[in-house]
Amino acid sequence: MTSTFTTLSQWNKLQQDKIKPMIFDGNPFMTSPGVDELTVYKTGIVTALTMVPYGPVVSGIADVFLTYLIETFNEDKSIIRYQTLCNDLIQNSLYQYDDNQTKAIFKACSLAFKDYRQHWKELQADPKNEALKEVMRVSFQNLENEIATKYIYQCRKGGFEVNELVLFSMFATDHLIILRDCIYSGNKEWGMHPDSVKIYSDKFNKLIVDYAEYCVTTYNQGITTISKRPEANMKMRWNRLNRWRNYNIICVFDFVNLWFAMDPKVNEQGVCHTPVRYLFSDIMGTPYNSVDDNHQMTPAKINEKIAANNYHLYQNELKKVEYSIEDRRFRSFQPFFHSENSADGFRPGILVSGTRDPKLNPIVAVNLPITNDYSVATIKNGYFMMNCKLTAPPNANAARDVNAFPWTEFNTFCTTRMVECELRWRTPGTWSDPEAVGQPFENVKLSFEGHKIGNIFSLSVNSYSDFTNKLRFMGGACDCFIFAFLPEQVFHQNIIPKVGNTLLDAQKYTTTDTAKLAYDYFYPGVHAMRVPAEGMIQIKLIPEDETQTVYQVKIRCDVKKQTSLKVQNKTTNTAEQEFYIPRAVNKTLATSTLPATDVFKIDIGKTGSLIQFTATTDEIYIQSILLIPVVTTTAKSEEQKKSNFSTL
Repeated sequence: MTSTFTTLSQWNKLQQDKIKPMIFDGNPFMTSPGVDELTVYKTGIVTALTMVPYGPVVSGIADVFLTYLIETFNEDKSIIRYQTLCNDLIQNSLYQYDDNQTKAIFKACSLAFKDYRQHWKELQADPKNEALKEVMRVSFQNLENEIATKYIYQCRKGGFEVNELVLFSMFATDHLIILRDCIYSGNKEWGMHPDSVKIYSDKFNKLIVDYAEYCVTTYNQGITTISKRPEANMKMRWNRLNRWRNYNIICVFDFVNLWFAMDPKVNEQGVCHTPVRYLFSDIMGTPYNSVDDNHQMTPAKINEKIAANNYHLYQNELKKVEYSIEDRRFRSFQPFFHSENSADGFRPGILVSGTRDPKLNPIVAVNLPITNDYSVATIKNGYFMMNCKLTAPPNANAARDVNAFPWTEFNTFCTTRMVECELRWRTPGTWSDPEAVGQPFENVKLSFEGHKIGNIFSLSVNSYSDFTNKLRFMGGACDCFIFAFLPEQVFHQNIIPKVGNTLLDAQKYTTTDTAKLAYDYFYPGVHAMRVPAEGMIQIKLIPEDETQTVYQVKIRCDVKKQTSLKVQNKTTNTAEQEFYIPRAVNKTLATSTLPATDVFKIDIGKTGSLIQFTATTDEIYIQSILLIPVVTTTAKSEEQKKSNFSTL
């Protein structure tokens, strides 16, 4: 049976139904064959953060995940699979991964977590028992001390920091999870003195910064190491750097970005948090550079092209592509995205085309209506490129080169989850790709667990005259393709759930005048929108339930000096509200300076509103907007609170 979701709330509900039996019924950690365990763990944390009315349930996910790793260590070594990939990219010949040592670390931490969680369950069953409260406090202190003094430091051995970064991020996340439990429950449920809770709260705030800085520094060490490796060509170097980036976004910085959302002082009522960033595939083809003698684009030039065309910026959902073909090459290529501001519902992406008039060639338009079906998730009319059926030549076992251009034999089948790529047999050309000997992309499946296809683009046009006279006649052909993948729970509409806080990425703006993407401004894969002085972004907010339309507003941002931000509902043209942002420290939340009795808030109305955020005297780097429901009715009963999480 498949489950369809079209909103963030539906996706959250689906994930909650999966993890509730693990946390409350003692069921084991569940995953599917071929599904990455760390991705499931990360999804579990994201989901558990929406379930705060049940208490510190995030640590329950950590408990069942660590237990799973121990019980399946010899059958499915997910952590070691990542380590193998890391070693392949970094090539640290001195590093030897020790299975037994790793298993011992996991086992010790798992047992400590299990003891901690057992005491938590006992106290939940008898919440007024003072003896159980004392046991709970001791259990927490023991676990916190073990993680801080043992497991964290066993994953940052001198000389091997890069190789062990994923392990570090996992234990750092576990450490912050239990500190979060203490901030949330230490005083009101465990009987811990408020001064002791404050010590752990301060520690939480400090470690978020320290751990994140360590991850960024270590990640950059990996970039430096990979950049020094000899490569057959520049494209292969970019591919390897891109793989390192993808690997760390998935396994490290998606977790780092969650740490901010875990702070109960910020998100006491739970938070819906969705990362908005793309993961790029390897380059299919060869980017062409008309300047250098070898005509190869360097990784820096490739990144410059990507940045110039805003390919890292969220584009809304991919809906269709248009292309033209000449001499069996892609003459032009253009993606189209969802748009609420156009009559036909489409917004054109970047057109890559030769110099001849595209109208001389028939334009083939293929609609790609994405269905967000959790299990099937297909794009209809999936063959968006020419579906050519060629037969391998008789000497198919001979070494072969692939020319620089994506021919129509570059046969691709797309679903929202996966791309199946097949470079057909080609006769070696004068312009060859050294990496292509042996057909490395033949029958390769491109996919990222929990992601859908968000963009397809070509970098530039190759009109290299020595390759074939046809190219000069046709004005060039698309040189390569890159597939961009987006988390499956990202939707173009900003539908705000009724219950719990919503952390909305600023990239999901509707319109802007001068704001630009600040790439990787917070962390790798965690961008910001740079809003210059007097610049603005407008964001369309839609309530999921018309009975909840009023929200307190906070901003996750960074500024270079003290400034202020004005907020106005442009739909109702209400008066602007302004709050001041002091010099931001560690890129945390800026809160309103208004008195507590006059909460800085907005009313988005029953049908939604366009909210404008305007920088005043200086630039502001906005990563996300935090929306906190302002309850205008009588307080809910405890039983109602317990059911809140299922509606997030």
